[in-house]
Amino acid sequence: MIFQIKRFRNTHDGRVEDGEVALNQEHIGIGASNEQDIIIEWPGVRLRHATIVEQGGQLTLRASTKAGVSCNGKTVTETALKNSDNIVVGNHQIQIVIDSDQLTLEVTADETASAPAQPRYQTRLAHTGFSKRRWSWALLILIGTIFFAAPYASRYLEDLPAEANQYLPTDTLWNTGSFHPAHQFFAEDCSQCHQTPFMQVKNIACMDCHENVATHAPAADFPQQEIQQAPCLSCHKEHNGNNELITSDKQLCLDCHSEIETFTNGSTEQQPVHDWVKTHPDITFRMAQWDAVAEDWQWTQKNAANPGPEQSGLLFPHDIHLRAEGFSDDNGITTVLGCGDCHQPEPGGKLMQPINMEQHCESCHRLDFDAEQPDLFVRHGDIPATLRDIAGLKGLDQLKPDLEKQNRAKAPQSGLKRPGKSREYKRQEMTLVQLADKLIEKRGCVTCHSVSRDSNAIEKGDLVNGWKVEPVHINRQWIDLAEFDHSGHSSMDCVSCHTEAEHSEKASDVLIPARDNCTSCHGNPGQSDLTDSQCIDCHSYHLPQHGWLSPEDTAEQGAP
Repeated sequence: MIFQIKRFRNTHDGRVEDGEVALNQEHIGIGASNEQDIIIEWPGVRLRHATIVEQGGQLTLRASTKAGVSCNGKTVTETALKNSDNIVVGNHQIQIVIDSDQLTLEVTADETASAPAQPRYQTRLAHTGFSKRRWSWALLILIGTIFFAAPYASRYLEDLPAEANQYLPTDTLWNTGSFHPAHQFFAEDCSQCHQTPFMQVKNIACMDCHENVATHAPAADFPQQEIQQAPCLSCHKEHNGNNELITSDKQLCLDCHSEIETFTNGSTEQQPVHDWVKTHPDITFRMAQWDAVAEDWQWTQKNAANPGPEQSGLLFPHDIHLRAEGFSDDNGITTVLGCGDCHQPEPGGKLMQPINMEQHCESCHRLDFDAEQPDLFVRHGDIPATLRDIAGLKGLDQLKPDLEKQNRAKAPQSGLKRPGKSREYKRQEMTLVQLADKLIEKRGCVTCHSVSRDSNAIEKGDLVNGWKVEPVHINRQWIDLAEFDHSGHSSMDCVSCHTEAEHSEKASDVLIPARDNCTSCHGNPGQSDLTDSQCIDCHSYHLPQHGWLSPEDTAEQGAP
């Protein structure tokens, strides 16, 4: 069973989150010993005070002392546990929350409680006839021999006989816990990470293997040592067994971002953030806008709560494509479209695959151009390619050299109607204009695109520049500094987040949900009836767009 232990502290300022950990095991130990899963240092709490055991789907609380344990206000030595049971040990309350195959233990330490008075008279070591100083030195020497001298000799004294090494304690005694599976292949060689004995791991040791590590913020704008020379171990904790190597506690981010203006000396436009629900700013969208002068797409940031229209260059109504009655073809077969017919996840499920004409549109929106020959199709693309396709498929051979010449020149020509051109040439030219007009302006391109016609260019015979289609950009990634993974939401209906899709009549409608849609499911850690959400669920720390960390710059960096 998975035990999720969430810790809280009751302070004079209110209730404070104090981290969480997930354990996949059959029992949870409670007591004052460091070996216990829930450590409670309080007068009267034994080293091994109690145990919560799971057997056959039933949870049982067992006291390790005859005095018993308080459960729901009653002192018991053993009892079956159910949802919402409350266990009290010392100044800690343990709330049982059972959800399917996961058990959550909400451990709250009441730091405002006063410790119980100690007995006035106590038996001291001197009363037993033993000298405190003598036995303290003896114990210190014994510990030093077992945990320092022997492991040191076993590792660093090469001339020791093999028989001695066989019985000496090894430096594995220094491990504070088991290794993450990713590092198991060098787990027996401490020097791989601890390049200097008994010193914390430095960044350069990590970057010997992890070469491409992006910084968090551009060094030119944010030179603070806490950013540019932060130790890897402040976020990546090893010797924690199968737990993740990335610390998820939001406080690591809030240490800076809760007072971001002060921390950066006013050099940032970001707003202070204290939590996700109350103070997190509105999400901004990354939206493209066509610059006709530069002939390129320019990016702008818009508030997700009121982003305005999207300029994708498409004329696409979602409501028509999602109509309940569907579409009937010439054979009487009805097809009802859903979101997944066009929006399909890429491998891994994080983003959606690009939308393209050939895969998603062509089965319904045909590119045939001649009613007498419906089996002839042109390629989906730019206007010059379309004109060349029509000329080739219809046998307009006299036009093809000039069409190819115009396309290469990419500039208006003097015209196809030059002296000496035959009547056949003019006939072919008129045929091409008529076919192109039907395809581009009447029923084909104009269905999805904004099309403009230059009659003067067509009159002069400059057919390549006779029609222009507005450029198209379909946005795939809307948020710059955060990540959304569709695979984690695959069990939900698309319209539960994209609520307006079924009623949207214009392609300019922005159908990406804003922050208030997210907060309906995602809450702060410990918030009831909502999914716990940490900063790193959406935000990455290492951002390649801001540059890369250098091993030389962080060679001497250890703990802050």
